[in-house]
Amino acid sequence: MDEDRVTSVRGDQLTLTDHCKIRRHRRLTSGDVAKLERLANEVADLSMPERVHPEAVDGGRTTIEIAGDKTKRIELWAGEDAPEPVWALLSAIEALDRDTESSQY
Repeated sequence: MDEDRVTSVRGDQLTLTDHCKIRRHRRLTSGDVAKLERLANEVADLSMPERVHPEAVDGGRTTIEIAGDKTKRIELWAGEDAPEPVWALLSAIEALDRDTESSQY
């Protein structure tokens, strides 16, 4: 995701901020929250592989910050590989973010 775009989940609230402006905000279902918590806990338990490539030419970077019982920060550069749970978490958040476009309140 571009560095000026931040999708955050706090409790049952999903917020998309783009260039420091809130673009979308919505409440998540308890099922969505449970799924994200499960995925975030899986990612927080991971040992990330050592970085083998230099930073991406285009500077593309995705940062995941998980705060809670287990705090973890992961930075992925464009084209970099990561364990499957990382992609599952990013996909779940992206799907909820897309759903937010039609579920704003």
